[in-house]
Amino acid sequence: MTTPGIVFLGRAVLLTGSLYLGIISFLRFVTKSGFSFPPWTLLVGASISLPIGFALRVLYVGIARSRQATRMGARLAPRVKGKRFGNLDFMLNLVQQFKNGYLGMSITPPP
Repeated sequence: MTTPGIVFLGRAVLLTGSLYLGIISFLRFVTKSGFSFPPWTLLVGASISLPIGFALRVLYVGIARSRQATRMGARLAPRVKGKRFGNLDFMLNLVQQFKNGYLGMSITPPP
């Protein structure tokens, strides 16, 4: 019996590793077929394959969940749209309200 964490990590490593391996294999194949690339292209290709893989996975999961909710006649919860990267302004506001305000004051709509 395996734990869910090992299954989750194994799947994530397998998916991102396959994209990484695909980029490396493609560049090696093109190099062997006669085209010459500088060595830094291999480094750049390998470096950007992981963030691109994660971004594609996030997009795919979002689309799949949206389609699943539509199929069931439901809708997804609205997302918070902050002004800074990663909704950092929203999180800092929550922390500030938690330290200085009443409980739940930061998540209730204003009167």
